[in-house]
Amino acid sequence: MLYSIAVTSTDVKPAQPHANARPSRYRFDLDGLRGIAIALVVAFHVYVGRVSGGVDVFLLLSGFFFLGAQYRNAINPRQSINPWWSIWRTIRRLFPALALVLAAVSVTVIFAVPVLRTLDNAHQVEASLLYYQNYALAIQGADYAAADRETSPLQHLWSMSVQGQFYLGAILLIFLLSWLTRSPRIVGAVTSVAEARRIDATRGRLRAILLPTLWIITIASGAYAFYLHDVNQGWNYYSTASRLWELCLGGALGLALTKRVPTLPSWASTLLATAGLTLVISTGFLFDGAAQFPGPWTLWPLIGAALIIVAGPDAGFVSKFLASRPARSLGQWAYALYLWHWPILILATHLLGQHSPSVALGTAVIALSLLLAYLTNRFVEIPLAQSSRRPTRIQPVFSQAVTRLRTSRAAAYRVAAAGMCAVAAVGMLSLQAVQQARIEGAIGGKLDPASYPGILTLSDGWETPEATPKPDRDIIRDLWPEPAMDGCLAEGPEPVDTFITHKRWRNESEECIYGDVEGEKRLVMIGGSHIEHWFAPINAYAKNNGYQLHVLLRQGCPATLAPIEGVGDICVEWTELALERIDELDPEVVFTTSTRPRFQLDEPEFGDYVPDGYIEFFDAMEARGTDFVAIRDNPWAFDKDFNQFSPTTCENQDDCVVRRKLALSATNPAKEVLEDYVHGWNMDFSNLFCDDRICHNIIGNIYVYRDSNHITDELALTFAPILERRLNTILS
Repeated sequence: MLYSIAVTSTDVKPAQPHANARPSRYRFDLDGLRGIAIALVVAFHVYVGRVSGGVDVFLLLSGFFFLGAQYRNAINPRQSINPWWSIWRTIRRLFPALALVLAAVSVTVIFAVPVLRTLDNAHQVEASLLYYQNYALAIQGADYAAADRETSPLQHLWSMSVQGQFYLGAILLIFLLSWLTRSPRIVGAVTSVAEARRIDATRGRLRAILLPTLWIITIASGAYAFYLHDVNQGWNYYSTASRLWELCLGGALGLALTKRVPTLPSWASTLLATAGLTLVISTGFLFDGAAQFPGPWTLWPLIGAALIIVAGPDAGFVSKFLASRPARSLGQWAYALYLWHWPILILATHLLGQHSPSVALGTAVIALSLLLAYLTNRFVEIPLAQSSRRPTRIQPVFSQAVTRLRTSRAAAYRVAAAGMCAVAAVGMLSLQAVQQARIEGAIGGKLDPASYPGILTLSDGWETPEATPKPDRDIIRDLWPEPAMDGCLAEGPEPVDTFITHKRWRNESEECIYGDVEGEKRLVMIGGSHIEHWFAPINAYAKNNGYQLHVLLRQGCPATLAPIEGVGDICVEWTELALERIDELDPEVVFTTSTRPRFQLDEPEFGDYVPDGYIEFFDAMEARGTDFVAIRDNPWAFDKDFNQFSPTTCENQDDCVVRRKLALSATNPAKEVLEDYVHGWNMDFSNLFCDDRICHNIIGNIYVYRDSNHITDELALTFAPILERRLNTILS
């Protein structure tokens, strides 16, 4: 936090500073800049629903401060360079507040917001505690979206994971370089000019290696981020490799200023700082950070922060503003404020039934976040931080840390807090296992049709008694059809020629064959998740009628022989390869989908349609003389602005309505197409899903949707009698 982070011996008269250098000063204005950066993050999250660039400034400042502190220690010849002390100090600084927030969020979700008790969110608790949340989100493909009920309350902790990984890497890097460059002959007080010269030589060697290393990492990581911006922005946003350049740029800038800082006229310093602050504040108004950062436009806020650093602590009104008590207080509370604001925002939208936060709610969220940030900083961060001096080279590092934890002032408080953190961490790390056990217990569990008749209430007139709708909303998204749970569904990133033959997630000795596995005749399901969610009734038919059921399934790939807007090009090649499998299996009937929603087109429209690629697939089936059943896709849940939502997890029933005229065309567009095929059969259940105006959210005490566009396995199973009657007509 010093303007110049050079350290000199207190026992030998230091060399005169460079003529253009400024004396070391604490940079109160940079504390304020950190506060302003986090204030921008909070304000834009709450009121604008965009990424402000404040996190990017915060990352640069984290690199500037942290690497500077590590460097200062490394060039002090009397202090230990054992990395444990720095790791322990960092843990005490960061982990207690993080554990407190995660525990508060977990308890609130468990007892007050059950729809957020999902497996993904339980995994994110673990990922946040263990500092790999950024990669957990990247693998899940989570967009860093505006706050609404569909967003994770822990999504913002990706940046804490990036910083935690960076801190550990920086500690180990500087330890290694220090070990290679430090003189072993200097242990105690410096008593001679010769020893002082050896100290200067050691410092020079460390800086000569560290500074180029930081610039190399900065350039390499920046190049990777700029490249990945156009290739995979989702991964780019969360990846530590893409973010390292922001942190290392701050560290390199701080290290460069240890050698020479030009003395600027006051007007020039003020001009630089004014330009820098303007760049920082304007970022959120000019750029959508989720779509642009950490790509090339990240330079906009980072250059702004760098200009403020270079301008120095005497940059007129800008420095006075940044060093003011309100700005510095925000800087002191910045970490806790960042931790609290996002989960409070997300949980509040759920508790109050708002789709997105209103201005009044957002203002209340900010006020509560500031209060909790102040209390967390005062009663958690400060008391539990490591305040004692680093051990010398001859002191035992680990035992020193433990001893000072037990014998320092407020030792009982610190020991108790450490114990509570440990207990809370263990409890939170078990959440994922508990949730997984609940899911496993629900999979395959048959609902009593007397209480949960599902679609039979509409098709066969069954009565619907009073009962709590099933399945439980907090696990509904994770109750996938059997092939997905078995691992018989190829995932998007897998090679195009991947066709799963054995149940890789459950019993690898079993083949991915369902129905009557001893049957002599075969049925085939082909496509993506929208044919897969019809697995339960098709499987029931196969079992009852002596058919083997083979699944040719790939995530995100309907059966198509021509490109479709919104569908990966890989799906055409995959379908061609799947046709070869169909030829080998020689099935009695092939099941696929017949329509897609129009809102996924580049120029979105309401209703559904039959893509040309589907028709070409129908033609291929017809040419082979293979009977096929094409099922009209279920209505998707989206509003008049084409925003998808999950009807099941809506808190306000008014937000849960799926309008038929938006989701489905007035008539089934596949009916006329399929009339021309001798071997093609149309199957349309839309009049069961919807009445004349709306599509149902709950039918026969069973939730219809497990997300915005897939039906639940439990509801699908109740279609079995209907499907069997229709197939008997087709196959008779």
